Amino acid sequence: MKSSGAIKERPRFFVIVVLLLGVLVVNELLVRAGTVQGVAFMLLPVFALLGFAFALRPHATLWLYIAVNYYILGLTRYVDLKGGMLMMGFSVLLLVVLFVSQWLGKVEWRRGFNQLTLYWTIWFVYCTVLAFLPSAHFDAWMIAINLYAFIPLLLVFAVPIIFRRYRDLKIFLFVFSLLTLTAVCKALWQKTVGFDTAEKIFLYQEGGASTHIIWSGTRYFSFFTDAANFGSGMVFSMVVFSIASVYVRGWLRFYYLAVAVAAAYGFGLSGTRSAVIVPFVGYALYILTTKNKRILLAGVVTLAILFGFFKFTHIGDGNVMIYRIRSAFNPTEDASFQVRLENQERLRRVMADKPFGVGLGLGGGKASRFDDTAVTSWIATDSWYVMVWVETGAVGAVLYLVLHALILGVGAWRIMFRIRDPQLKGLLGALLAGAGGMMAGCYANEIMNFPNGPMVYICEAFVFAGCWYDRELAARKQKELSHGDEA
Repeated sequence: MKSSGAIKERPRFFVIVVLLLGVLVVNELLVRAGTVQGVAFMLLPVFALLGFAFALRPHATLWLYIAVNYYILGLTRYVDLKGGMLMMGFSVLLLVVLFVSQWLGKVEWRRGFNQLTLYWTIWFVYCTVLAFLPSAHFDAWMIAINLYAFIPLLLVFAVPIIFRRYRDLKIFLFVFSLLTLTAVCKALWQKTVGFDTAEKIFLYQEGGASTHIIWSGTRYFSFFTDAANFGSGMVFSMVVFSIASVYVRGWLRFYYLAVAVAAAYGFGLSGTRSAVIVPFVGYALYILTTKNKRILLAGVVTLAILFGFFKFTHIGDGNVMIYRIRSAFNPTEDASFQVRLENQERLRRVMADKPFGVGLGLGGGKASRFDDTAVTSWIATDSWYVMVWVETGAVGAVLYLVLHALILGVGAWRIMFRIRDPQLKGLLGALLAGAGGMMAGCYANEIMNFPNGPMVYICEAFVFAGCWYDRELAARKQKELSHGDEA
């Protein structure tokens, strides 16, 4: 019979053996593969513990996802990372956390199944089929499918499941406001202090100066990929928080109003003229969802006055920001707009016999990584919708537009006729207005990259999850009334 001392020593012996083997493996990786691989192997236990911790707290995973999404492309300017691949990894992590959470506790899967999920599933299936096009390049498809269809479908499915309470919607708005302020502060730093070394490399070595340092002044881009993405993201925030400020109380009302003003200033710093369509469409969509005749009348009059101010007057032309915005209302006089039309005409000839497109990831300059002989690799798309048309064909472009019309239309209908709580109705209207404005802005720029695209999808997800929050609020009010009657 073995002694108890020997039994106690055996686990200790195995731990020592495992540690020694680990040291040997790390040493071999450091010598043969390099420092990164060796350090990554050493950190595997840490990653495993973090993965388990995230599985216990899916909320934390989604909040981390939102934060990383907002800063990832700015970070790649300083660190040699593949931002798209990293976000793909986080997306898979979020999906795994959802399924692991099923074993650790009850997951209400039914919250993730709604019309929005159906719309994005249809688009995901279509994009998956495009992988089998004769002209498709699998590596390009694997990279493009992530932002095109996988991330939207994942977020609209996961957000209602993880963010199950109305307070989650309020927290999201507050987190979104903080992210917006950091973006404005970074742009303000660029204006007052100057560009750092990495930003100067982007401007003067990678050619960014040709579109960011122009005759009318410097276009600031914060930690976004470029000024167009930054400006669009700022007017997106401006629409959301200017409307949300009407429906919150106390200090939060003044805070959201201040965030909206700061975002408007950030938009001005970007010098992005085409993004002006975002607030016009966003506010118009909000006005329609209110069903309030006074707001409808006041809104229409205000939008008409603003349109007339920019379109038919020259008041304030001495101010660079106003002049840049005004030029967007006269596109026929804009040389860059004419170049875009010429590019679209050239693409129209190329796409005449390609109803299903050239393949995901093979439109515009990025396609040169995979096929530098393709005509579409050296004709700029300039617009998200033009890129969708080139890469998925006329069939895909029509399907994409129809699905987004349904998203906005059904979302507006839900807010108007299914949501009863006034505050919830207003906050959801703010999110839908921002998303609708961004979809209009996609005609002018490729703005659905990180971070704007995922933020739009999250806003859509909250709108379609609104009925769950409305039931929660109704049940809470009923409970309060019951307690009041008992008292």
